[in-house]
Amino acid sequence: MFIKPTTVFGIKKIISELHGNRNPSRDSLQAKIVKAVSEYICAPLCYMFNLSFVSGCFPDSLKLAKVILLYKSENKKTCD
Repeated sequence: MFIKPTTVFGIKKIISELHGNRNPSRDSLQAKIVKAVSEYICAPLCYMFNLSFVSGCFPDSLKLAKVILLYKSENKKTCD
């Protein structure tokens, strides 16, 4: 498996697409705060993400996901 290195521009783009204050992250960090400091954190984040890609070491806190079921039909009791 290969993951391309990320760029500062790519991180800035993702941060700019974060939605307001609807749902704070698991650590209660709101999107508006991340957007406000994005100029200062993008380069260090880029370095850390690329280092994780190269070394294969990912913090346990980044291995968590919030899974939400999205129903595509009227009957929520069926699995198809």
